[in-house]
Amino acid sequence: MRTSSSTKETIENSFVELFMSLSYSSISVALICKAAHVSRTTFYDSFSGKEAVLTKIVEDDIVKPLLSISNNMDMGTIKSAPTLLMELIYKNIQHKADFYLRLNRLDNGALLQKILTSGFMTLNNEILEKSSISEDEKRYAGFFFASSNATLVGHWLSNSLDVTPETLARFYNKWTMHYWLETYPGKLDWTTNTKGVVVSVAEKLRC
Repeated sequence: MRTSSSTKETIENSFVELFMSLSYSSISVALICKAAHVSRTTFYDSFSGKEAVLTKIVEDDIVKPLLSISNNMDMGTIKSAPTLLMELIYKNIQHKADFYLRLNRLDNGALLQKILTSGFMTLNNEILEKSSISEDEKRYAGFFFASSNATLVGHWLSNSLDVTPETLARFYNKWTMHYWLETYPGKLDWTTNTKGVVVSVAEKLRC
């Protein structure tokens, strides 16, 4: 049986409320179901366990917005606004700072690193699919950028978000842009229209 998106959202919101007040180890599926007023059957129709709920929450914050933008823009346009795209990721994390700061303290950040790396891999694979590089390079490049970005976010959280999302995005793209320029040859042109497209899609996703 398929579970409605509203029910999934209720489960996710209930998990967040529990996570912000209880230790992760003490949160059981039964407790989530009780908080969300759903049966275990309904829960397992959508999630394999509490880590799957957590993974979905992080992916909704990080992967879903960027994939939606990627699907609504051609590669030339995506190349025109790399810093803005990364900034959107970091702003989503900052918007839920208390949640991500708490999550980063769990197991010294190991679980967050695992989820972030997986999420960034999904995003990178989508972008790299449009390139002409070898399949081996796609796999390794996807992992390299996913793990490096996950580590960067973890460090940012460990330092209590001590720089702005705009600054972090500028840093990351300064350090990595040479690869994307080589993989997708062509001049990077910043245009107001490009920024407008990204912001427009982002605003729709937040509605």
